[in-house]
Amino acid sequence: MIVLGFERSLMWLVSSGRSLS
Repeated sequence: MIVLGFERSLMWLVSSGRSLS
């Protein structure tokens, strides 16, 4: 499902942002 992929991408972006920050 597209929604599932979107949620996963969002979580990955948040995790990546925290690591960079």
